[in-house]
Amino acid sequence: MVSRILMYVLTGTISLWAMAQEDTVYLEELPVVGDSFQRFTTGTGYRSIALTNSSSSLEEALSDENSIYFKSYGNQQLSSISFRGTSASQTSVLWHGIPANYPTLGQLDFSQWPAWLMERVAIQPGSGGALYGGGAIGGTVLIDSEMNLTESPLLEGKMSVGSFGYLFTGIRSAYSQGQWRGATKIFRSFLQNDFPYEYAGKQARQKNASVLNYGVQQQLSYEVSPNQKVTLDAQYTRNDREVQPSKVSPNLQDELQTGNVRLAAGYQLELPKGSLTSTLAFLQNDQQYNQDDRTVSNQYSALVAYWGELSEVLAVRLGGNTNFFTARSDNYVSHFVDRQTALFGSLEIKPTTWWTGTINLRRSFYQENRPFTPSFNQKFSVLNTEKNRVAINSQLAWGFRYPTLNDLHWSPGGNPDLKPEESFNLEGGVGWAHTGPAFSSSLDLTAFNTWSDNWIIWLPDGSGIWSPRNFRAVEITGMEFSAKMSGKWIGLLHEVGSAYSYTQSQNKEGTNQGKQLPYTPLHNANLSLKTSSDKGWFGKAMGDFTGKRFTTLDNTEIQSVDGYLLIDVHMGKTLAVSDGFDLEVSVAVKNVFDQPYENLINRAMPGKNYQFNLLIKYN
Repeated sequence: MVSRILMYVLTGTISLWAMAQEDTVYLEELPVVGDSFQRFTTGTGYRSIALTNSSSSLEEALSDENSIYFKSYGNQQLSSISFRGTSASQTSVLWHGIPANYPTLGQLDFSQWPAWLMERVAIQPGSGGALYGGGAIGGTVLIDSEMNLTESPLLEGKMSVGSFGYLFTGIRSAYSQGQWRGATKIFRSFLQNDFPYEYAGKQARQKNASVLNYGVQQQLSYEVSPNQKVTLDAQYTRNDREVQPSKVSPNLQDELQTGNVRLAAGYQLELPKGSLTSTLAFLQNDQQYNQDDRTVSNQYSALVAYWGELSEVLAVRLGGNTNFFTARSDNYVSHFVDRQTALFGSLEIKPTTWWTGTINLRRSFYQENRPFTPSFNQKFSVLNTEKNRVAINSQLAWGFRYPTLNDLHWSPGGNPDLKPEESFNLEGGVGWAHTGPAFSSSLDLTAFNTWSDNWIIWLPDGSGIWSPRNFRAVEITGMEFSAKMSGKWIGLLHEVGSAYSYTQSQNKEGTNQGKQLPYTPLHNANLSLKTSSDKGWFGKAMGDFTGKRFTTLDNTEIQSVDGYLLIDVHMGKTLAVSDGFDLEVSVAVKNVFDQPYENLINRAMPGKNYQFNLLIKYN
């Protein structure tokens, strides 16, 4: 019922665009100081992610990040994240500052959030519990933290056709009238997923793995006064997929239907030297496995934050948030209610031009638990000239994660006596950037160490029932390196990028002490080349290497998954048809050399495949 009402409200607001066509103008954007996290991330690897028209999901949008590994259960199947060697539930995903991980699982399926509905994405590797809240042990993904409707074109449409029955259609429009602004987005995609593969020396074709996605989003903004505005972001997405069977049992026929409702209402007051923001949100996750196993969770959230400059050298952020959860499931013995609350504060200190420090503090409240998670970050500018900049960064941070509703209440096997996971993170890095008349370049190197205690893992008990336990202490040691160079050569703009990460994530207790955690590659690397011309041509070649992964706690070699190298090529042209009317035509070839590989053991992945894209823009 909730999803039907939401669909009606969302699609009904399109009429505002029709009424406003003759005098549509873009308003001057408010000077957004906003509840931005970025100012208090000094000393971390916080960075914005460029969203491209070729990305179909949040997973694809983040696929170039060397600190992230996605464990995918098949092509466009369940995709869980591993950030710096941590588990999927140790990455926090925030939407408008609100936790978006499913409260039942404690994680998000990154294949189900379409890139077509996103405006901005940023990530922060490493522990961010003091700034973002529980679960941010390995890293944090921030989606649409601020809503800026004026950046979208007036009307945009996209169609993609690809191998194995892939078809995507999407429409986005932005409009304004007086003090109102709005944006509407609709999409639908389908993938038959019937690609060929080889198993045990024989050719086979994938069956029972089709995926259907569709959804709608409505955004509204009203400027109450020159320094006040209210916003609404509402979206509904639906994912109906056949669960891709393994190579061992190719004829299995399982289905998973997932509906997500997300609503966020915000208020922003800009002050002479700061801002006050508040957000109320409702998130619903409705999953049904086959026809007899349904789980529905509802989340009600509130966030209030004040940001202000106390002086030229001091800035402060203060606030609080609360999250109230309800859940019912065929695998719960009853209907459960849960609540989490937190108070937080941040201080930025910038006494000189060469040093900046931030202190983030958070006190959380959950049942009898009162975790306190501070972080201390700093940045030294060793060199700062017109052409060269060198900076040294460091972070000291504590983190935590509460058990999920499934951990506590799943029947059979739930464990109500679980303790929260705890972590301590230490990292440091150096960055160099050069700006020249023809070329610009940058180098970044970061080393990190994370100690995590009370790590929750599901294991079978003596009767064969799987149950979660605070089983182990884990130490994660690693380093990340990236290099970029861009400039013009023979009339073309070029950008070359490379990245490498080494992640050692080991159990420190029990019989498997010193073993690498399952599905955590020691080595990840990528290399990319982008080229564009003044005449609208563009191209990109990308190589992505993923190292060997063990699939068991004892690192059994025979059950490991081999590493692989994938090469993708993308090229196209933007055509200016008339004033304000552009066409973008492109083609992508993925897995160019038809490399056979597995992301998850015995789950087939497609070989060489093609995708043709047509993007129409009118402004």
